[in-house]
Formats: sequence, structure tokens, C-alpha cells
Amino acid sequence: MKEKASEFLSQIKPDENFFLYIGFHDPHRCGSTNPQYGQFCEKFGNGEPGMGVIPDWKPVHYSPDEIVVPYHVQDTPKARSDIAAQYTTIGRMDQGVKLMLQLLEKYGHLDETLVIFTSDNGIPFPSGRTNLYSAGMSEPFLLSSPVGKSRWGQRSKELVSLLDIVPTVLDWYGLQYPDYELQGHKVQLTGQSLLPLAHDDSVVRLDTQSLQPGITSYKNIDFLRQLFYT
Repeated sequence: MKEKASEFLSQIKPDENFFLYIGFHDPHRCGSTNPQYGQFCEKFGNGEPGMGVIPDWKPVHYSPDEIVVPYHVQDTPKARSDIAAQYTTIGRMDQGVKLMLQLLEKYGHLDETLVIFTSDNGIPFPSGRTNLYSAGMSEPFLLSSPVGKSRWGQRSKELVSLLDIVPTVLDWYGLQYPDYELQGHKVQLTGQSLLPLAHDDSVVRLDTQSLQPGITSYKNIDFLRQLFYT
């Protein structure tokens, strides 16, 4: 992804708008999708025998005996081993985010780019993903905007949704949602732009109905400067 993102950003002309979507496989594990790889998926590139080395990644190794087991997971040796592997893949993803931000800085776009980092589900452990508990429904949502410096480093208590991403991006570009129909029904954009929240700490969410319970996970939003990539 680093090479593809670098190639894309290198072709962006000055003052040209762009949209770049990066979908990390980490911290997904491949035990269910690619069981033939075994532990290779979790440990790929960490320098252990047979796992290879990723030059841009400095792996963090977690000892199963030393990790803190989440309150909703049974404290067993298998669970500890699984959590330790999960934390290592999260560290690999963190390095990937850092590389993307460094590319934005390299090509002169970091101080003019709206950056959104989020996920589509909670931790994949018992009482987590696929369950309607906090550990499964809560997701990270980090937003870094070069506008509204008063919000940098703050956390909003307003609940937001993945449905808010499209309205936010359109608002950032100053674009209107297209007017069209699908199978004879007018398509209406759901969600709300998060830019007012990101740029003014006095703004509160007015239309909580757009959260649509049962359709989307909820999250609180953190407003970060450059996602703390240093």
C-alpha cells in the first residue's frame, strides 16, 4: 500500500483535490479466512524465523503472560495467546498509518488534508464483535482537520456513525449529494457532516435520529492533530 499510495500522491498537482482510501487488513487475523497460513498472518514480518522482515515496521512483541485481559474475555492461556497476537497486528497497523501520514507530509499535503481513521467493528473476542455489547459496538473514530485548531487534541461526547463519513467528505469538498432515484425511489443521504463538530467546540449534534439504531455502530469522536504519528 505504501508504494501505491506514494505513486498516487506523487501525481497530485498543486491545488488539486484528491480522495485516497486506505483499507488495512490488519488487525484482522487470517485463521478463519486463510487457515493455511496459520500464525504467519499475525507474525508476518516480525523477524521471527520464517516470518520475514518488513523494513518499515518495528514489531512490538507482547508476552501472553504479561498482557491485560479485557474484562469481557475469559482469562485462559489460549485467550492470552490470541490477544497477544492481536495486539501485535494492531502495532503493525499503527506503523502503516504512520507511513501514510509521512507520505502526506512528503508530498506537501499533510497540512491541507482531512484525515479520518475508523473501523467497522469492535474487538473480535467473546462479548465483542457480533455482539451488541459496548466492546463490540464501540469503534475508534479519529478525525484530523487542518481547520479549527481549537479542537485539536479534544474528544467530543457526541455519538457519530459511519453514515456520517460521506456527508463529511462532501462538506469538505463543498459538494452537494447528487439528486437521483433508485428503482423509482429518491435516494436520500443519511448521516450528518462532522465538520461543524470538528471546527467549533460549541456545536452539538442536533439530529440524533440520523444515527439509525440497529443499522450502525456508534462511537465518540477524537479530534487529533496529525493523528499523533510522530
